[in-house]
Amino acid sequence: MITSEKLITLSLPRAFIIELLASIYALAFIFTPYWRMARLPEEMIAILALTIGIGAVWSYISGADLIIRFKQKNLIIFAILLVGLMVVNYSTLTSVIPWRGDEDFHIRKTIELAMIIPVHWAFGTLILFATYLYLVWHHSRWAVPVGALLLMEIISFYLFLNPLQKVDLLFLLRYPFVNYWFYAIAPRISMFITGPYNEVLYRIFPIISATAVTWIFQRSLSHTETPSNFLWGFSVATMPIVFYYSSILYIELPAVFLMTIVCFRIKSLLNEDFGILRKNPGWYALILIGFIKETAIIFLGCFLFCRFVVSLVHGRPRNLLRRQLETNSDWDLTKSFNFSLVKELGIIFSTLYPILLYLYLRNTMTTVRGFSPNFGNLLDFSVYRVIVQSFMEQFGPFIFFFIAGCILLIKNREYSTSFFYLLVMLVIPLFHSVDNRAYTGYSRFNLFLLPPVLAGTSIFLKQILIQKKSIGTVVSCAALLINILISPINSDGTKVPFWGNYFTDTSEHYYPYQKAISWLKDTYPRERILFSSMNYYYYFEFYFAKLGWYPANEVLESDVTQNETESLSNILTEAKKKNFNIVLYQVPGRDMTQPQYLDYILEKVFSNQAHILVVYHKVHR
Repeated sequence: MITSEKLITLSLPRAFIIELLASIYALAFIFTPYWRMARLPEEMIAILALTIGIGAVWSYISGADLIIRFKQKNLIIFAILLVGLMVVNYSTLTSVIPWRGDEDFHIRKTIELAMIIPVHWAFGTLILFATYLYLVWHHSRWAVPVGALLLMEIISFYLFLNPLQKVDLLFLLRYPFVNYWFYAIAPRISMFITGPYNEVLYRIFPIISATAVTWIFQRSLSHTETPSNFLWGFSVATMPIVFYYSSILYIELPAVFLMTIVCFRIKSLLNEDFGILRKNPGWYALILIGFIKETAIIFLGCFLFCRFVVSLVHGRPRNLLRRQLETNSDWDLTKSFNFSLVKELGIIFSTLYPILLYLYLRNTMTTVRGFSPNFGNLLDFSVYRVIVQSFMEQFGPFIFFFIAGCILLIKNREYSTSFFYLLVMLVIPLFHSVDNRAYTGYSRFNLFLLPPVLAGTSIFLKQILIQKKSIGTVVSCAALLINILISPINSDGTKVPFWGNYFTDTSEHYYPYQKAISWLKDTYPRERILFSSMNYYYYFEFYFAKLGWYPANEVLESDVTQNETESLSNILTEAKKKNFNIVLYQVPGRDMTQPQYLDYILEKVFSNQAHILVVYHKVHR
């Protein structure tokens, strides 16, 4: 490592990079015991052997010497941005877990993982892993036996103890499980202090990922940090789609961070030869995307398709042959072409293998809804209208900055870069529309469009800043103001219901459940409670554990499409039949117009800027 006042240079040898990639791979496919879930012993051995063998090949092919350079002050800037984003997102980071959406699912899995993994084993494995990397870094002959010991320790642990043996396959395979090892760190540590039942613990990785994306964008604008750059940073942080997802636990944002690195380095990634490509930091961001989210395969496919097109247009194989002929007249043309083809196949293998392995395991071991295309959706004009509408609502003024940036790229004959950005912006939303029309324009799926939007925007903004910095300051203030005006975040930290949904409701709904449950604990600690008016279960156990109160309760699933008067009447009739004195009613909208039914009176109303909860109490006559 070389350090100066301005620059830090890390020179990472190929052996270290290979072993680091192998470690990430092992965490995703060996430490995560998909192989242990095989039905037959011989099947388990075969899966494990193939996983280890092909993973070793993947790590060896993908790694090369790497030099990373960054300024010390960049770390300070990142810290400033992180603090700033946490202040901006404070109310959302601490808000209640929403009803619907998938955050409760991710939190449940994270808590369960944190509770079942033995601390002494995790700590010992971490020490062994750190020792292994240290020995690899110093080219010690002990690196190989220590690495083998680490691998055998993990395999033996799952063969003989296997704390995950009671979890179902869906627990491991619904989403790439490698994410949860990182998500579980904060709640596991908190168990030694206050316990894992604090919403902020599960929103740390989203806010760090959003900060990293903002940081990359801000750095791209100029080599010197100015107040204008920070304004642009916070403009990105308050962009509707970023503001919405930077404080909710989903898997996409870490993948978006890696995609952002790729998009800002896309020119070299599309044009460089494999040998040079592996020395590009963007290459490692590219090949790690497939570990995080399975739907990222569309982004990776766009990259490989663009690289193929660029190769054809630029005649990369022909140029390689010409150079070889110029330096060696005896060079075999066939061997040269085959060598070039093998290297391109190496790029495809390194890019797609992790995500294809996960999809193979998921599709063969369990049942999860797969891609079922309906190309007839492409003939529906409303699909395109909604896609355009979603771009404007979710990206705000940045979608126009992106278009301007693409025009500048085309004007400057940067065709490969503009082609990639536009292809991603076209293919990803259309893919989801073809899969299911209801998902057209859905904001969580549009998160993967954020990296090209930011990269294209930076092209436009750099042109403005070159001409006159004061104009950039004015535009950044205008963008920040517009983002605030169209923000999907209420002032109390709740998120606007139905935002980012167009043909169906798949979004999060923020009911004041913590306040209601806390009041019920203080007021009716021994009463049985009927939770009602929901067709999707809510993670009540989180708040029961947080408050240390475990009441007898039942959840009555209801048809939320029913007329509200009829629905409430049916709920209270059912409550009377089952002898529930307390009914907590989830009001579908913002208006509560039925104060009393049957033998129940409306006793308490809990509301926030998103939704209302009502407590009905049975009157004893």
